[in-house]
Amino acid sequence: MSKKLLVIFSVLILLVGGLLVACEEEEVTPPPVTPPPTEPTGPTPPEQDEIVIGASRDITGPTAIFQECGFPPIYKMWAEEVNAAGGINVAGKMLPVRIIEYDDGGDTARVTSNIEKLCTQDNVDFLFGPTGTTPLFAAAPIACKYNTVMICGEGGATTLEPKLGDLPYVFSVLNYSNHFQLPVFAQIMETGGPRRLISATSKIYTAPSTGLSPRPNLACTTSLSWGARPSRLPSPTWSR
Repeated sequence: MSKKLLVIFSVLILLVGGLLVACEEEEVTPPPVTPPPTEPTGPTPPEQDEIVIGASRDITGPTAIFQECGFPPIYKMWAEEVNAAGGINVAGKMLPVRIIEYDDGGDTARVTSNIEKLCTQDNVDFLFGPTGTTPLFAAAPIACKYNTVMICGEGGATTLEPKLGDLPYVFSVLNYSNHFQLPVFAQIMETGGPRRLISATSKIYTAPSTGLSPRPNLACTTSLSWGARPSRLPSPTWSR
């Protein structure tokens, strides 16, 4: 009986010893550590896939020539070059440019309607200005109403310039005649010295429906006439 107990006891010792050795040899793998989420650095790329720019232009009408020799050829060439380069980088995302043009035929009422449509239905990101001072008077308050930046080309006479402080979304890039054109003419005449007669006339129209202070139709005529060299530019003459 004692021999059987000894055998059983020996077997138990061997089993326990084997289990202990197996436990020692087994490697305990720690659970994976999940790193904390990192905060994004820099601006978030936009969800939109393009930049849309709207314009109300006189594609038809008496001033349609500006579509060939005014602002449109410039911004269309710019858009082609931008898109050929892959678009504009906005927070790391390249966005192509798409331009929407509506014809206003040079009519101020159609200008306001087109600008409203571009801002409320097409949801454009930017605006290119219409042709001439009168359409700009009409379009500028609408662009500011919808917080849409409008970059103007043709137009923007000196009557609109003092208003730009109250139109934060309107940017005029026109070189005004009183700043550049007439002084350059004078410099050319002083340098060349030929006899010249220059008469320049421009009309300013202001529509009361624009929300800006209306002005009557005016015409400004400046005549330059001299022999060898002019001493100074004559003052413009205003007439109704």
